[in-house]
This record gives sequence, structure tokens and C-alpha cells, in this order.
Amino acid sequence: MPPSKRGLGPVRLLSLLAVVMLLVVSAALLHATIRKITQAKQAAASSAEEARCPTVMSCEEQRAKHCAASGRAAATPAVSSSAGGGSGGGGSEPRVLVLAMATVDTDIVGVNIFVRSCRIALSQRNADVVVLTDARATGDRRDIFQASGVTEVVFTLDASGAKAAGARWTLFGDYLGGLALKYDAVMIADSTQTVCEEDPFDHLIPRVWPADGAVKSADLHTFEATKGSDGGKLVDAVKACTGGGSKAASEETSPVISGVTVGGFDSIVAYVGLMNDRLSAKAECTEEAVVNHIVRSGDLEAALRPSKLVVHGHNEGFVVSLNRAKEV
Repeated sequence: MPPSKRGLGPVRLLSLLAVVMLLVVSAALLHATIRKITQAKQAAASSAEEARCPTVMSCEEQRAKHCAASGRAAATPAVSSSAGGGSGGGGSEPRVLVLAMATVDTDIVGVNIFVRSCRIALSQRNADVVVLTDARATGDRRDIFQASGVTEVVFTLDASGAKAAGARWTLFGDYLGGLALKYDAVMIADSTQTVCEEDPFDHLIPRVWPADGAVKSADLHTFEATKGSDGGKLVDAVKACTGGGSKAASEETSPVISGVTVGGFDSIVAYVGLMNDRLSAKAECTEEAVVNHIVRSGDLEAALRPSKLVVHGHNEGFVVSLNRAKEV
């Protein structure tokens, strides 16, 4: 006798519907739980990202910070003295500053190489890296500054000022002049064309501090390029600026490069001040013409005394140009 066919009776149908409803409810609850967990993780990540954002300050906020630090330093004998001849053997670890300018439209590849190479070269230093900029960094630029411990200082410069010859020198002067607590040494650099091969402050301050008989040097170190590497354009620029009587107005003289300069704090301030004075004195004066004239004429060396001026061959010292780094 064949087995009888059993259909879905009312009880089995209700049981099946109950199972289906249970699965639907469970799926909904699981989806809601996953969504809440995801939202919580996103919120936590957002908070962490915000906390890791690089410090951004206006010039006024930066100065206020250093004023407060200066007040604390007055009551703390261990704070290092400023660079102005130096002191030997004792004191706290020297403080050094890398100062550059990078507007929001500056090539991010060059800036990335600059800040990362400097951080690696200065890994054994008490070093600050400060970039003057016209707006807070976002996206990749923010990530790069964040990873390299860069402090942004936002400046305001009108359109006419941004196009003026040597606008960055005005900003450098304003920033350095507003610091209540001096650094022991400073490097000012072109943020898109500079690569730190070595510690740029080794020429000024021993990396291991204090060191027996060590002296913090306040000398100024700059660089020169190969003769005739600019096709004679510099000679014309110097003549337009000085009237032709400068020693720099000769193709037999190696061009001085203004992209990188390292020195004791007071020497850097004197250098920046002289650059600003000469750039503002005559509209025809370009940054290249002024730096070459003040170096070759002896005006800069006179302004630095008793500190000295040291000129290195470019790409042979502790920094190289980005183009040279790509070649090698």
C-alpha cells in the first residue's frame, strides 16, 4: 500500500511562518547591531583623527605660546641660552628650528620630501618644523604634516603682497621677530626644492649635548652653485638692482643660492633683516640679486660680526636640491 501524501497542515504552516518571522527579526536585529558598531567605530576614528591633526596656529597664537614658554623659562635655570656666541659644556639640550613657507597651492610632492627628510635627519635633535601657510592643510597635505610633526602657522597676505618680490622674507622676519623664546639655531629653506641629506645643524651644535669643550656656533652657512649655471640671468638681475658695481655682477662669480641657509638664531635674524631692507629699497631688486650682492660685497659678513659667514658648494654639503636628488 503506497504511503499517503501529507500536505501542509495548519499546524505545520504556522510553525513554518513562525520560523520565517524569527529569522527576519533576527536578521533585523543583527543588522541594527552591526550598524551601531560601525557608527561607533567611525565616531571613534573621527575623534582620533581630529586629535592627531597637526597644530594650526595664527601668528598671534604662536607668539602667545612662546611668550608663555618664555615666562616659564625665566623661572627655570635649565632652559638653554640663545645662540649669540654660545656656551660650552652645560645647559639643557639645544633647541633648533626648521622654518619654511608653503602656500596651499605649493607642490605637495616637494613639500613631502622636504619635511620627511628633515625629520629623519633631525631624529636626534630637539627640533621644531614650522611651515608658514595661507590656509589649514587638508587631505594628503594634512596627513604629511601630521606624520612629520609639522606645526602650521597660518598667515594673512593680500594678493599684491603675495606677488611682491621676497614676500617670504617679510613673513620669516615677522615670525622670528615675534618669538619671545629664541632657538639656538635656525634653518630657513625652500620647502619644494630642498632635501636634507644630513643633520644641517651639525656644523653649529654637537648632536650629543652637553659635550666637553663644545661651543654653540652662531655662524651662518649658505650655498653657492656652479659658475654660469643660470645662463647670465643673475648678472643682469644684479646690475638692475645695484647699478652694476657689485662683485656679484660677474659671470666668473659662482651664484649664491637663497633656498637654504642655516645659522645661529641672531645670525639668521640679521640675515633676514638685511634681505628685507634691500628688497624693499628698490623695486628692481629680486631675491637672487640681493642675496648674491650682500654675500659677495661683504655686507652680510659685516652684519654678522663677530659671527662668520661660511659658503658651501651646493649639492656638496648637508642638503641637496630636489632636482639633484632625483638625478642620483
